[in-house]
Amino acid sequence: MRRTVPLALLLLAACSGSPKSSGSDGGTKPAQHEYIPISGTVQFHPLEQLWRAGTIPGAVAASSTALPGLDGATLNVEDSVDALIGRPPLAQTTLGADGKFSFAQVDVVNVSVALVADVSPTSTLMESGFGLYRYEAGKPRPTSLLNMPVWIISKEFEAMLAKAAGLTTDDLEQGGFVLGQIVVPDANDALHNQGVEGAQLAQEVPASNGFKAVALQSTNTNPDASPPLYYLNSDLTGLATGDQTSSSGVFLFFPGVNTIDCTALKSGQTFAVHLVGARHETALAAYIEQQ
Repeated sequence: MRRTVPLALLLLAACSGSPKSSGSDGGTKPAQHEYIPISGTVQFHPLEQLWRAGTIPGAVAASSTALPGLDGATLNVEDSVDALIGRPPLAQTTLGADGKFSFAQVDVVNVSVALVADVSPTSTLMESGFGLYRYEAGKPRPTSLLNMPVWIISKEFEAMLAKAAGLTTDDLEQGGFVLGQIVVPDANDALHNQGVEGAQLAQEVPASNGFKAVALQSTNTNPDASPPLYYLNSDLTGLATGDQTSSSGVFLFFPGVNTIDCTALKSGQTFAVHLVGARHETALAAYIEQQ
């Protein structure tokens, strides 16, 4: 069993070329190693933090206002492709209560699509996580990834989301799901980002002048919508009305084996999306670019 591919606040890159370094003869040859420092903090998705604090009006109450503990949980840094086929992570550590992690050297020379970080499951934590970086051919590769956020969710929060969508936790976990929240970002306080009502998740498709965004149909109005997409209502107790977000800005997305480049739209404007990918075991998909 294993490995998940956490989804990210990133746009899925087409498979990049192999990393290269200049040779002494002026040509190119594959680099043997490429070490970078990586650090960050594992934290619960802002939506779960608000839910546990009891500040989402009308929401089903959590069993505890306290967030589940992170002490002793395992943090993995992984090549997204390797994660799919069960290869060992590039780096691994045991978290303390503060969720902080730091690696002085992680060899990313063979990462071609995306670098991701996820937390292994515990009795209270979903196996879930976040993308650290996407790699694109022709663009400079990062020399460090420091102070990175890694969003996760708990099993209790997952169960609440599943019930709101009329699903079970098995439904959510079978092919993996994305929890997303379309927001107007608050630069000073991520916990108080304002949800965007009336927005839609849209797929970027080729067009004569490059690409255009085409709204995805949701399961709210079409049970056969593929890939399945559920917009949740304002108190996270059921589905929103129609093919758009409620005032919560929250959606559940099941991209499955599809490779989908997405954005979030409302009246032609794009918005930031806070995402966490949970138990995504089947594909590289739905990486979303923060605007």
